[in-house]
Amino acid sequence: MKKYLLILGCSNRKNPIQTKVKPLDLYDGVNYRVLKKFFRKCGKPKNLEILIISAKYGLLKMDDMIEYYDEKMTIQRANALHCSIMERLKKFLEGKKFDEVHLNMGKTYLKAIEGYENLFHGSKIIYDPRGIGCKMQSMKRWLEKIVMER
Repeated sequence: MKKYLLILGCSNRKNPIQTKVKPLDLYDGVNYRVLKKFFRKCGKPKNLEILIISAKYGLLKMDDMIEYYDEKMTIQRANALHCSIMERLKKFLEGKKFDEVHLNMGKTYLKAIEGYENLFHGSKIIYDPRGIGCKMQSMKRWLEKIVMER
């Protein structure tokens, strides 16, 4: 069975929560709405792992617990987070091999993982450089393809 990794940038739009929650319960932007709708409709594929790059927390896994925050990813913030994100990503990837890695984030978030290509030897990397709507459609088609391969 093929293995897939989705890496998302965090969302400016967030649910107004007062406690610590998992990232999917906090983020409410268009890409997160599409992802949650997809999971409700098709379930979460067992061969799909998801990571999130957060302007506040750095690299998040889906079971991390986080609080509401209001911080924007800037070039300066991406540069400041780069080393810790790359170290955490390397650690996450130990012993794992993904057939495809889909990056769904803007150019500023890409700065935070600059050099990621060196970590995914043999993986097909998918990134749509166009706007948020195109990125969302690309992710949606990719998720549907994963389900069709089950």
